[in-house]
Amino acid sequence: MLCKRVLLLFFIITLTSTVLNQKFTFAEIVKSKRVQAKEIKYNHNSIKIEELVSKIGFNVLIPDKLPNDCTLEIKTYPEGANDGFTQIRLHYMDKDDKVPLVGIGQRKLSKTQSEFSFQDAETININGNKGYFKTYDNAPGGILTWNQDGTFVEMDSNTVTKQEMIEIAGSMKVFK
Repeated sequence: MLCKRVLLLFFIITLTSTVLNQKFTFAEIVKSKRVQAKEIKYNHNSIKIEELVSKIGFNVLIPDKLPNDCTLEIKTYPEGANDGFTQIRLHYMDKDDKVPLVGIGQRKLSKTQSEFSFQDAETININGNKGYFKTYDNAPGGILTWNQDGTFVEMDSNTVTKQEMIEIAGSMKVFK
């Protein structure tokens, strides 16, 4: 359903830009719809980032730029623990909490993870760090991994594009 809406929006914008003889791309429009995160909207009674940071032994990275009106659910591992988490996963969903936009797994960087890549992955620069992007075969997006500030990060999406994932990754900073 979302895919049909995006395609319809793309068609309307393309038609409108052609008629008006304007020169802008769909990617530029999508980029203009991104805003700096002002308030995090949590879902599913998720743990809050402020609480999480006090219970984890590594830097938690959060993106500054995300689609408007998205919600966040944070999963902690091991499941059921109240503190001493070794891994987290940030699940960003659409405003209706129906469509997953992007998932971001994080854990403390170990010596064996200094460079983690996939076969046939493209090397990408994320905030001055070497990252690796592997495109999905039948969906937009893919898997993007990199190390930043002592944290191993793995982002995945089958709804946002590679370029959007790279923009989100580039906006990630340590939560303080």
